[in-house]
Amino acid sequence: MALFGIHGGQTSASVYTTATYVLIALAILVIFTFGIINTGTAYLLRGIVRRDPIFFWSDFKGAIKKNFKQAFVMGVIDCLAIFCLIYGAFFYYINGMSMFYVALILFAIYTMMRFYMYPLLITFDLSVWKILKNSCIFAVLGFKRNSMAFLGCVLMFGLEYLLLGLYYPVGVVFPLGVMFSTCAYFGMFAAWPKIKEVMIDPYMNNT
Repeated sequence: MALFGIHGGQTSASVYTTATYVLIALAILVIFTFGIINTGTAYLLRGIVRRDPIFFWSDFKGAIKKNFKQAFVMGVIDCLAIFCLIYGAFFYYINGMSMFYVALILFAIYTMMRFYMYPLLITFDLSVWKILKNSCIFAVLGFKRNSMAFLGCVLMFGLEYLLLGLYYPVGVVFPLGVMFSTCAYFGMFAAWPKIKEVMIDPYMNNT
């Protein structure tokens, strides 16, 4: 108590370094490149699901070049929506509020919507609003396929959590090499047959 009277309370203080500012800049940059990268990736995954011949680099660049403006806008909206849903879930969980379960349900629904957002963007000439609207409709229409894909993604994240606890280096590498790509494939595998059934096959049959 005597030392406390002399020195006062002690706490840790964070000081930003150059490396900190660089990391913050990279994090902000992700917001503006998120949709662009997802658009190129969705084009490649759609080709894999349809068993079309694909050329990774040229098809990736071509999809981005063709849909750059919409991909940019969609990516910003996507990042903001993900941030708000995750922040809301953590906020309600920490404060012990029952709205936590509502936030989890909304997050699950939006995840199912994301299965359709980028495939619709690269396949049809639709406005961003119509892409979001149709994605919401497809999240309900294809609920069985969507729920299985969502469950697969949950299992992949659960495996990542276990790997971080068992052997940290593998847990760090696993998302970069396997987890995100596998979850993206789950989403495309669930979404594309439903998109084809509802929006492509009726038109092809009529013609």
